[in-house]
This record gives sequence, structure tokens and C-alpha cells, in this order.
Amino acid sequence: MKIELLSYRISLLRMDKEDARFQTLGQLHERRKQIVRLHRKKIGVMRIAELSGLSYPAVRGVIDRLNGMERQRSSPRYAAGNVATAAT
Repeated sequence: MKIELLSYRISLLRMDKEDARFQTLGQLHERRKQIVRLHRKKIGVMRIAELSGLSYPAVRGVIDRLNGMERQRSSPRYAAGNVATAAT
């Protein structure tokens, strides 16, 4: 576990800190995937923010959207195929 975490830190430290407005959609997608991987490894939000160079709200937003998608997938409405209907 420590070796994997160390390799993540090294790869994150190498990541250029660029303005997200100038990144391609592929680069933005990779950043989000990286946040999700670290979050699933039980790394805290502040630590992910430090390692990735993103702000706390940016990291928290990705994690919140991920959790919302996971809750939606586990709901009975999603399983029944009723996700297209709007909640009223």
C-alpha cells in the first residue's frame, strides 16, 4: 500500500499545474479519474487537493458528483429503467 501511494505521489508531483480552462477534454477527464482513484484509496480530500494542485472545492465537487452517480445507480428507479423521468 505504501509503495502504491508513493508512486501516486510521484506521478502527481510531476503533473503540471495548468489552468483547467486551457486543457483538452481528455486531460480534464484524466484529472477526474485521478481524483476518483485517490479517493477510493481512502486518501483525504485536502491531501488530494495538495497532490493534484486543484482547489478543495474542485476536488470535493468531483467526489460529490461521483457519490451522486453511485447513489443513483443503486436506486430502484435506476434498476427499473426509470432514470429518464424527471423527479417531481
